[in-house]
Order: sequence, then structure tokens, then C-alpha cells
Amino acid sequence: GITLFGEGKLILTNANTYDGNTNLFQGDLVLRNGKGAGPTGTILINSGNTLYLNPLSGGAMTLSNTVNLAGFGRGNVGAIVNENGANTIDGNVYLNASSTISALPSTTLTLLSTLDDDTNTYNLTLQGGGTIVLGVESLYDGITTIKNGTTGILAAKNAAGVGSMVVEIGATLGMRGGISAVNNITVGGAGVGGLAHDT
Repeated sequence: GITLFGEGKLILTNANTYDGNTNLFQGDLVLRNGKGAGPTGTILINSGNTLYLNPLSGGAMTLSNTVNLAGFGRGNVGAIVNENGANTIDGNVYLNASSTISALPSTTLTLLSTLDDDTNTYNLTLQGGGTIVLGVESLYDGITTIKNGTTGILAAKNAAGVGSMVVEIGATLGMRGGISAVNNITVGGAGVGGLAHDT
């Protein structure tokens, strides 16, 4: 596996074949290929570090590794940042602490991942000004907050777990596929571009 130390970024452009874990112990990782962190290992994002998704040529990629994340990323940019393109994570995502996931403007991050905080109660914040789709049922119990300028879409029952949701002023909550939300939802003001909260 690989362990990152230092304050810089490691950029992995090509598919790799190592089987061990990729540990963001102290440093950030930029993946430009969905298999950049190997085909099977877990990506461990420790508090204060960030995983960036930035596919080559601004295209799309799918990350199938299991991801363990904790915290809000370097400088609060997010533990995971969808920096470019329309990307998908379909490996399981485990919350080891309350955490933030970001999608930058004009980008879309789709999580076809079960988000799980085990027996804990950790919160999840969606931010960055782009679109984040929660696509399958999740098991975390904390509060889900959608920040100003960001669109969060629920595309499955319990996609945001069973905890409360907060849709801040200037944020949008969408629902896809005729689902019903079981969450208690608090909304404030109009959404992105004045859109309604439920679409």
C-alpha cells in the first residue's frame, strides 16, 4: 500500500495494480483515474486530509474502492472533493467521524455507496456549489446538511440515513425516482437559482 506524509498532493494519473490500502495520513491525494488507488484496497482519509477526484480531460470516472473518511478536509474544503467532471463512487463509504463531501460548481458526484457510521452517530455535510447524488440506502444516523449553493439529490429511500436533514438558504434538496423521505427536514429560503426544494 501507500501512506502519504507531508503537506503536498500526490497525483495518480494512471490505473495501478497494487492491492494494499492507500492511507492519507498527512497529505492529499488527487485521483485522475478510477483505479488510481489500485483495484481492491481501502482509501483511508484521516482528519485534515482530502481526496480529490479529477478525471483526465474533465471526463468521468468510477471509484470502486472502499473509502473510510473522517473530518472536513484540508482547510475545510471537504474530505472528498469532486474537483472536475461527473464522477461516481460505488464502493462502501464509512464515516469514522462527522465529515464533509464537496462537489465544486458545474460538477456532479454520485454516491452509489452505503454510507455507514457503524454504531456511532456522525453528521454529513454536502457542500461546494455542485450536485451530490445519494443513490442507495445508507445506514448513518447523524444530521445531513446541504450547504448554500449546493444541490443534494436523494435517489433511494433512506439515502441520507434516518437522521434529520438541514437544507440551508441557497441550497436545494431534490428527490428522484418517486421515493419518499423518512427524514425530518428543515429548509430555509429558496434553493439554488430560486428552485424549489423538492423536484
